[in-house]
Amino acid sequence: VRSKLERTSALLSKLAVKYDGSSSAYGYIRGWTSDRKQVDTINVLGSEKIVGKFKAKNSKTAVMFMKKKWSKEIRGRKEVFLAPAWWNLLKGCTSDLWKCSSYHRGTAVGTIIHETMHHFDVGFWDYLYHRKVVQAFRKLNQKSKRAMSVVRNCADCVEYFMA
Repeated sequence: VRSKLERTSALLSKLAVKYDGSSSAYGYIRGWTSDRKQVDTINVLGSEKIVGKFKAKNSKTAVMFMKKKWSKEIRGRKEVFLAPAWWNLLKGCTSDLWKCSSYHRGTAVGTIIHETMHHFDVGFWDYLYHRKVVQAFRKLNQKSKRAMSVVRNCADCVEYFMA
């Protein structure tokens, strides 16, 4: 995890941030089916907490473990799209982030880190969302090294170390 956090930190200075007024998310990166591949199937407890597109089709308890093969760049910079929901977090405090509430500031910074973590060669995925869901999943699976690899490769699970 540490080396992936270090690579994320290096990518933060190499972002091409774009605005997308049509998305309801805070932010995202563009992805294609050719930029990823499934490298394993991991059985977990609490599989209902896993985001649907990562649930294995042939098992009720398995996660499709993915690897990022590449990400789009613009003149050597990784694309991150920020949407109106992200900008609304910073209304009234764009000139001084410390004027934002800690929740809004943390969510705004966390979103940029989270989206950056999706890029190759860091390659974190959205297996799980939200701190309480992550904590519950971790508690259920903490004795399984293979199941914990899902947590160690999940953007929402580790963004808090940098935000």
